[in-house]
Amino acid sequence: MINTSNTGKKLFDGQFLIRYGTIFTLVAVFIAFSLISNRFLVTDNLLNILKQSSLLFIVALGVTIAMGTGEFDMCTGNVASLSTILCASLMANAGWGVLPTIALCITVGIAIGALNGFLTVVVGIPSIIVTLGMSSLLQGVGSSITQGRNVYGAGIPASITDFANGSLGPLNNLSVVAIVFLVVVYLFLNKTVFGRYIYAVGGNSKAAKLSGINVAMWRFLSMLLCSTFACIAGVLLMARLGAGSATAGVSYTLDAVSAVFIGMTCIRIGRPNVVGTVVGTFLIAILINGLTMMGLSYYYQNIVSGAVMIGAIALTASRTELSFFKS
Repeated sequence: MINTSNTGKKLFDGQFLIRYGTIFTLVAVFIAFSLISNRFLVTDNLLNILKQSSLLFIVALGVTIAMGTGEFDMCTGNVASLSTILCASLMANAGWGVLPTIALCITVGIAIGALNGFLTVVVGIPSIIVTLGMSSLLQGVGSSITQGRNVYGAGIPASITDFANGSLGPLNNLSVVAIVFLVVVYLFLNKTVFGRYIYAVGGNSKAAKLSGINVAMWRFLSMLLCSTFACIAGVLLMARLGAGSATAGVSYTLDAVSAVFIGMTCIRIGRPNVVGTVVGTFLIAILINGLTMMGLSYYYQNIVSGAVMIGAIALTASRTELSFFKS
């Protein structure tokens, strides 16, 4: 006979709350904004939240892979911004077609990730230092190309903007793309031996190396993939806006890192994980959307985003006894 009282106690014990507390927070924030604004809990707004968060999803998934090996990438926002500039400039000013432009932009993203990986893995500079420096470098490159102006024009094909702003059923096409990325990365990290290698490297690189895993290669590839994902998000951002800008994707850096850290406080405690990143991304997107509906200015949104990131890092550190940060 099942002891239902013990089952109930186990269901709501401390470990259960630690593992799923962030999800409860997401639900609580969602309910709070639903009560505060009668415009929040409507279909159009919910679909808009999904659309607005779709590109952040893609960037955050790349950051999840990088942090899975214990590396930090702090230049994803500037990679995305440079991608919007290159994409818009080549099509609007140089008359390039859509496919060659996208191919070149993705190649640039791969090259940036490879350079970050080389400086981190081969040269031995900590990834957070490398990518902070790269962030400043890329911002300067982007600003020099545009001279501080946005890039737009009739040369940008309508097909690419129509795709970004079109829909497949009730879902915006960008949301569909984000869901595809979500499924692929989830399967990669959780259902393949390569995903286990990434988590092994991030968990204990010395033990992973002793077990025969090529630690250097996986650290390098994780940073390459992170920049590539950011670049793809930049291409899609340009398609959505119909323009390129040196600051278009800058906010993705901290938002993506925040989403991953928030995700590390639930499901797989202390480890970057796809489900947790989804929770973190939605929490950030809902907060921004809800605060906007309340009429608060963007700088208040920055205050909230910064506070959320600090809180997420603090929770992650406390729940893992700082092991992630010491590794």
